[in-house]
Amino acid sequence: GDALAQYNLAVMYRDGKGVTNNYATTMHWYRKAAEQGHANSQYNLGVMYEIGKGVNKDMSAALHWYRKAAIQNHVYAQYQLGESYLVGEGVTQDYTAVLHWYRKAADQGHASSQNIVGWSFNLGKGVIKDNIAAVSWFRKAADQGHAVAQDNLGYMYEYGQGVTKDYKMLYIGIAKQRNKAMLLHNICSVGRASIGILKQNC
Repeated sequence: GDALAQYNLAVMYRDGKGVTNNYATTMHWYRKAAEQGHANSQYNLGVMYEIGKGVNKDMSAALHWYRKAAIQNHVYAQYQLGESYLVGEGVTQDYTAVLHWYRKAADQGHASSQNIVGWSFNLGKGVIKDNIAAVSWFRKAADQGHAVAQDNLGYMYEYGQGVTKDYKMLYIGIAKQRNKAMLLHNICSVGRASIGILKQNC
């Protein structure tokens, strides 16, 4: 069958649009399309396995489908793989793999991935420590309005890491991100000393 039509059917059953919501049927159609190489279906099939919708939770299966989509340059699949290697979910924690997959997503402009690539360079996780590179990646994400990256960039200016100390730049960063970053810090519960919020959706 047509992979795009199968994907669209899956979405309709997932969202209950024109049909009764049914996650098992959603899985059926995602799988049909995914097996034909449809990247969005592969990614969404991975999500269904990860959260246990229409199927028992199976992180190994989730990673299998994320990887297939990521190889096709699916940005969110790349981000999810980076996340899995970061927290060691379904795989052994591996900072080299963390950087590999987040960098692929970051190169496509994914702001949260850019922030974590900056974090990797700042702390030397999976790569030789390089604060100039860290600043560059924090700035890429900050320029997209990523609040935590703005906070991290302010930190770099405050302590002169990879840049000349500049308290004016610090305060500009604080002004941009104050409300949202405070919320994210509370939600994600990762301290400022870690130079980065590493939870999903952060």
